[in-house]
Amino acid sequence: MVRPLSLSAQVSYDDGATWREAAPAGTAATVTYPAGSGFVSLRLTATAGTSAFEQTVIRAYRFG
Repeated sequence: MVRPLSLSAQVSYDDGATWREAAPAGTAATVTYPAGSGFVSLRLTATAGTSAFEQTVIRAYRFG
């Protein structure tokens, strides 16, 4: 098993038009919701050596 050299999580509240880093919290990430309600989009990126992985989920879940 190859462990990632870098791992990042990003969150968007406008269907992926803009992204902000999610704060790492151990093996999870912390997100702060804006006022109101809407949807959360998530993007995870990992790299290990010359390999890279990116997964984006637009409207992963609803908040508010």
